[in-house]
Amino acid sequence: MAILIPSDLDLDTLQPESERRVIRQLLTTLGDEWQIIPKVGILLDNSNAEIDIVLASRHRGVFALEVKGGSIAVRNGQWYQNGEPDRKSTRLNSSHVSESRMPS
Repeated sequence: MAILIPSDLDLDTLQPESERRVIRQLLTTLGDEWQIIPKVGILLDNSNAEIDIVLASRHRGVFALEVKGGSIAVRNGQWYQNGEPDRKSTRLNSSHVSESRMPS
């Protein structure tokens, strides 16, 4: 089982629910070599931003996850979340993203 950092984080209070579901799935799926760090603050383009989940493993590397709830689409280079343009994600290219769905 993966290790949650901080270990005393109450997942029941973590928002949004989509991030809570992903973290719970990762905790039970990944081995004990993985560390899961939610809500990591960063500075991006001189603005405060947040990485939803950081996964770290001594042998596999570090991964930054952006969790989205609802439907996601890319049309003509523009990202949409739940049918609305997502202005925060326009710097990404759809070829850099793999699509996955959490089980219901």
